[in-house]
Amino acid sequence: MVSMTTQSLTFELRLSETKSRQEQLLHEFWPRLARIASTYEALPQLQLELQQEMALAIWQALARFRDESSPTTYMYKIAHNVAVNHVKKQTRQILTEQEREVISLYPDLEEQVSNSQEVDQLLVAVRELPIEQRQLI
Repeated sequence: MVSMTTQSLTFELRLSETKSRQEQLLHEFWPRLARIASTYEALPQLQLELQQEMALAIWQALARFRDESSPTTYMYKIAHNVAVNHVKKQTRQILTEQEREVISLYPDLEEQVSNSQEVDQLLVAVRELPIEQRQLI
């Protein structure tokens, strides 16, 4: 009976150490998530959404982390994979009726967009760069 209690306490201690390590790693990595999200998503609201998706995926994956690489490398890989899936999902979405109404309220939007094509092309080119080069920019 005593050994069972000792095992239980040891497990609970390891579990709390793991959670505090997860919290610490995620807290330290949070500013990097914001930067990663901004390279994949142009709209601030969607950047925050993406950042939260990446944080959740990292939180869930850190429990399976086996120290085969640095925690930062592991978290970058997870964040990158989540961001790529996010972009894929966004490109497949169909405009809702409400979004169409908002677009129709701004008829000169097309003109504004065409005037800023060079900036858009630059942003697209930056987003296509490898993550290391995007971070430098």
